[in-house]
Amino acid sequence: MVINLLYFILNVVILYFLINFQKKNDLIVDNNKISFHKIHKGTVPLSGGIFLLINATFFVFFSILDLNIFLFLFSFFLVGLFSDININFKPLIRLVFQTVLTFFFIYYNNIFLSKLNIFFLDEILNVKILNSLFITFCVIVLINGLNLLDGKNTLVGGNLLVIFLFIYLINFKNNNYNSINLYIIIILFVFLSFNLFGKCFLGDSGIYTFGLLTAYYSIESFNSLKEVSALFIVNLLWLPAFENLFSILRRLFYAKSEIISPDKKHLHHLLDIYLKKNYKINYKMSNTICGLLINVYFFIGLTMAYNFYWSRSVNLLILIANITVYLLAYIKLFNKLHKLHLI
Repeated sequence: MVINLLYFILNVVILYFLINFQKKNDLIVDNNKISFHKIHKGTVPLSGGIFLLINATFFVFFSILDLNIFLFLFSFFLVGLFSDININFKPLIRLVFQTVLTFFFIYYNNIFLSKLNIFFLDEILNVKILNSLFITFCVIVLINGLNLLDGKNTLVGGNLLVIFLFIYLINFKNNNYNSINLYIIIILFVFLSFNLFGKCFLGDSGIYTFGLLTAYYSIESFNSLKEVSALFIVNLLWLPAFENLFSILRRLFYAKSEIISPDKKHLHHLLDIYLKKNYKINYKMSNTICGLLINVYFFIGLTMAYNFYWSRSVNLLILIANITVYLLAYIKLFNKLHKLHLI
């Protein structure tokens, strides 16, 4: 407990000085004049990736994180960093880099998915190359889904915090304690303490690195805990993954636009507009409240799934319920705002 408290305080100090150093030197900052998704004023440091790498260096030094994992994290950080500082780094090129790095990360580290007991997938996963390609696809969907959620204070950081909280709980409950999961929870909590007030953002560099870690420890937990249903892991990651897949389908069939083109018609954008219009909330408050509301719902759903983590049928019902609520909320908000000519 004392060590965890000291680690928390250390991270508060590290992030505080990191944010001030970035602001003072105008280093890796998000500018609202060129940023598409953010609604802040002025420049805000994109501290998430650097903050995680500082901690990951400690993890390697104390032998709680493999050097191989760290090197791939650093590679993802570089791709995200180039995106943060170069507005001409096209989404398709980023996607190619992500895909290649993810595949090599999975294949080189011999990461695989064990039996899922989900329809025909087990037959596919018996072939190693297909197993690696399937995981690559899932990781890319997750990372880019997290990226789509970016833009509201606490939304991505809060989602990651909830995910790692339940990764920690499910491992602890099954006597598979891993200290790094607890440390990542502390890192995310410290980050959220600053992000809540718009003092820093994750940036692509932060989202890519945290996204890779999320995928890695989700897979590791599933393979280590034989009682855990694969559908519990799906519930663990459903929000960013579904956000990505739904956005692709929406752009392809409704908006008739490029599937990788950014827009401001995600659920969190619609909710933000609705809060400002109906409740006369200023942009700072609506920005934060929007992220908190979505994550509270995500937390409640995941709590129910956690209580039945072994049950395939219950987790399937919870997943269907989550997706249904998402779609109903999206349709209702979209129609209401469209009638008011706000979108």
